Amino acid sequence: MSDVKTYKENRQILKDNLQVLQQSAEVDIDSLLGIVEASVDAYKQCATRIDAVEAALGEALKGLGND
Repeated sequence: MSDVKTYKENRQILKDNLQVLQQSAEVDIDSLLGIVEASVDAYKQCATRIDAVEAALGEALKGLGND
């Protein structure tokens, strides 16, 4: 991952890139690779953050007696 951003920043990158692709009648093939790479990086960072939050919540809830 090139540059670590917040979940919110990465989510915005994904939204912006989706909007660019949806609004383009013809995709500029020269910029497509950059859009895809940025989107994949943002997605991976979001997934990593979600996994970390799920793990932390699981640990926090362990001792609450949710049997």
